[in-house]
Amino acid sequence: MKNKTIVILGAVFLLLVALYLTTSLNPPEKTKGAAPLFGGERPDIDKIELNSIRRGHIVLEKRNGLWYLTAPFEYKAFDSDVESMVNELLDTLVDGVVSSRSETRDGYSVGDSTGTSVKVSSAGNLILDAIVGRQSRDIGHSYARRAGSNDVEMWRGMFSQEVIKEADAWRDKMLYSFNRDDIITIAAEEGKTTRMLALPDSLWVYTENGKGKPVV
Repeated sequence: MKNKTIVILGAVFLLLVALYLTTSLNPPEKTKGAAPLFGGERPDIDKIELNSIRRGHIVLEKRNGLWYLTAPFEYKAFDSDVESMVNELLDTLVDGVVSSRSETRDGYSVGDSTGTSVKVSSAGNLILDAIVGRQSRDIGHSYARRAGSNDVEMWRGMFSQEVIKEADAWRDKMLYSFNRDDIITIAAEEGKTTRMLALPDSLWVYTENGKGKPVV
């Protein structure tokens, strides 16, 4: 009888240890019921419209695999920046609603005049229409309200920082794109002086008007 009791107590102890390790190594998330902003198959986003009183109307459109700024002016967009915003959108999780009272909108900067309108399209279809507001105090969420709804949602991430960029910040500012290994000669002319760097083999050679100089 005594041995049986010891065995039972030992089994209970092991069960408690296993439960402790499980909850410690895999703690539950602070917010429950998080749902993806885009459920189901990930959409192929090809147009984003941002509109706010401060920054005006900004439109980014994808053409033949490349992103372009089409409003307020036409210019090639910096693809990696736009793709970064697109990926953040696609990965966004909604952690629930913090308020459904219309009088609290401005406090979260999701009012019609206080937030940034974000319209996202895929193949000509509008798949997201929302107003994005400020970040939460923990900097881990952005407040947002979908069109036609009073619910102020918590979107996981810092998406609110993406939508407040000025139009010029989306413009591709790269002057020239090249592969560094393709460069074997660099020449510059100033008056009657021609300076040149050349890579005939594995070492760079510097010349001024054809005369060799040490490379510093």
